Amino acid sequence: MNAAIYKAVSGSVAQMRRLEVAMQNLANMNTSGFKGQRVAFSEMLAGSEQGEDRAGGLVAIAEQRTDFTQGEMQQTGNQFDLAIDGEGFFVIDSPRGPRYTRQGTFTLSSDGTLVNSFGEPVLGDGGPIHIAGKKMEVTPEGIVRSDEGEAGRLQIVRFVDPLTLTQEGRGLYRAPDGVQPQPAGEVRVLQGSIEQSNVNAVDAMVGLIAIHRQFEAYGKALQLMDQATGRMIAEGARL
Repeated sequence: MNAAIYKAVSGSVAQMRRLEVAMQNLANMNTSGFKGQRVAFSEMLAGSEQGEDRAGGLVAIAEQRTDFTQGEMQQTGNQFDLAIDGEGFFVIDSPRGPRYTRQGTFTLSSDGTLVNSFGEPVLGDGGPIHIAGKKMEVTPEGIVRSDEGEAGRLQIVRFVDPLTLTQEGRGLYRAPDGVQPQPAGEVRVLQGSIEQSNVNAVDAMVGLIAIHRQFEAYGKALQLMDQATGRMIAEGARL
């Protein structure tokens, strides 16, 4: 197969991956705390006959990274909705180990434990936070109070390089093995608010149009190369 066809196919595959990420971003545009994904491309160098690398190779996905810029804050009035204003994550005690999230749509379990929407405990400095009664007050410093007084302080952490975190879905992130979080610095906890997704609808739609046009261009290039190959085969058969 012509090397140019390989390049066009690799470009089409890369655009398909870019489309998957763009659709995921759009699908989660209204998901609180969601962070948009970005795809970066690179060029795989093709080896020359002399064994040296030369430019003009295949298109490949270099990395898929998360955009951790803060989304807008939306007031809900729900006492169990919390948001972090600043660089930091809530810590969730999941069955697979500690997980980190910006999604603060919390609630109470039947035993009064503060949990996320999937029933996993929200961790404080001393472990899961238990609320006595039906009322909860959270200070900007993350101190939680219930009907019987102070219930604990929310554990809010940060990472030196948050791009090393792996997105697991459900608004949760996993840290690489051996990477430990640090206490968050200057952050404020906002009670009765949630952080909205940082996906911009206009930018996402413009991105989809660009992907469609690039994919269409690769398709036309493949069609032209296929026609040229067919003509070469036909000319060769007449010789």
